[in-house]
Amino acid sequence: MKKIFLILSILFLLSGCSVNYEINITKEYINDNIDIFSLNEEDSNSILNYKEPLPADINSILPENPEEKYDDVEYYNETKSLDNNGYYHLNYQYTFKKDEYVNNNVINLAAGNFYYTIEDNEISISASYFAKLFNAYPNLNTVNIQVNVSSDYEIIGNSANERVDNTLTWQITKDNYKTNSIFLRIKDINKPIVNDNNNQEENNNDENVSNKESIILALGALLIFIVIVVLIITIKNKLQKTQ
Repeated sequence: MKKIFLILSILFLLSGCSVNYEINITKEYINDNIDIFSLNEEDSNSILNYKEPLPADINSILPENPEEKYDDVEYYNETKSLDNNGYYHLNYQYTFKKDEYVNNNVINLAAGNFYYTIEDNEISISASYFAKLFNAYPNLNTVNIQVNVSSDYEIIGNSANERVDNTLTWQITKDNYKTNSIFLRIKDINKPIVNDNNNQEENNNDENVSNKESIILALGALLIFIVIVVLIITIKNKLQKTQ
């Protein structure tokens, strides 16, 4: 419970805010980009004084001192900057390998249910029941989630509230966090689909070619044998006539 509280407090420490969570899916990687904006001076000071790093992996070991970093733990890159209103803006970024995204720390701790699978040339992402966030932080207003899918993939299923080309958007609010869910299924259009039937046909073709080659070799050997026998008989007959 201590681990969950510490990490959630990193993202939702403000008295009232909206969080923008952008996910970019490329050919080899999945990039997280999280933005938290100050709405007032109090929020700005909270961001400025916040010192706790954000581990990328859900299985990361946390130190006793939450502001300390372990050398063997991967963390989100953190940037603080001033916006046009003079308030501090907090940004977290991290790049996951595709097969490591299942251990995404932020989504695992934000959603009650999170599923991520890679099968053959398809990726499926599902997240639902964001009660952990809104129950722990009742002043949280909205979480805007945007997923950008590269042209290497075809979107074959989604539950987005809005879609523009290969950009999908969900809005999780106080009113819908129990029912609104994230579902995305994409297919790698550059990776050939493995078809067992095709493989079987190829194996059968190879076997047929091998059988034909064996038959040809056997017929060739038989023909050579017949020619040799005929030559021997012919030579033997000639020798008998000369005697």
